[in-house]
Formats: sequence, structure tokens, C-alpha cells
Amino acid sequence: MDCTCIRGIYNFYVRAVDTKTLIYKDASDWMDEDNYIHPSKYTVKMTEPGKGTAESIELLVGSQNAIRKESLKDGIYCFETDSCGKHYKKSVAIFPHLACCVKQAWATMGIDFKSRIEEVESYLKMAQINAEYNNVKTATQNLKMAEKLLNNIKCDCDC
Repeated sequence: MDCTCIRGIYNFYVRAVDTKTLIYKDASDWMDEDNYIHPSKYTVKMTEPGKGTAESIELLVGSQNAIRKESLKDGIYCFETDSCGKHYKKSVAIFPHLACCVKQAWATMGIDFKSRIEEVESYLKMAQINAEYNNVKTATQNLKMAEKLLNNIKCDCDC
């Protein structure tokens, strides 16, 4: 019987396309030696910001997967999977509402707000980096600071 195993590197690409849809594409290193096969799908547990329980999602390997929600929250999302007795966990900062607000700020606020909008963007970038390194607490603080700075700009955010 052939096995499907991740070769030590669980990786994926995920981004919000809007406030209701995530696109997830697996980029894990799957074993392909004798007695191993690439799976067509696998199960991932996703924990959304502010939720204590993970949701199991079956995702296709080698394809883009649309994960639809009523409304995506800004925050740190945790993705986990098990493969051949090993547990993998990866955190990602996703902020569809804040990203939309930043775009609207660029479009409507003018050059006078350039440095303030860039400061918001720098905190969002720090949140992404800290989440990538599993510094969830720091990433969450970065997101809160970005949100506070964006609120101070008083941009009309209709996202």
C-alpha cells in the first residue's frame, strides 16, 4: 500500500481575495519515492482569529482551493495538518478589511497622508512576518497598532 507523506516541509500560499473568500494552494514537499504517492487531497485544520476550535477542511493538492466564509476576520489564522506521524502548524496574518481600508486611504486621502498610510502598511508587514515566524502575540499587537493608526487617519472605510 502506497503512503502519502509530507517530506518535512508543510507549506502553502493563502490570501484573501475579498472579505468572504480565502484562496489556499498547497506548496508542501510531498514524498515521491517508491511506495509514496502525491495525494489528491488532504485534511487541514484551520483556526480563525477569536475562535478556540479548529475547523477541518479537506483541500485539493496541486489546485487552488476557495475557502468561503460569511465574513473573514482580520487576524492570525492557524493552519495545521498531520502527515506520517508528524504534526505541522503554520500561522498566517490575514486582514481583508484592513487591506481594503488601506487601498481606500491611498485612493481618497491624498499625498498629505502618504507617511501615515505607509506607517499603517509597515505594521501590517510586521504582522505578516511575525505570524510567519509563529510570533502570534506580537503579530496580533502589530495588527492592533495598524488598525489604531488607520482609525486615526479617519479614512471613510466602506469595506
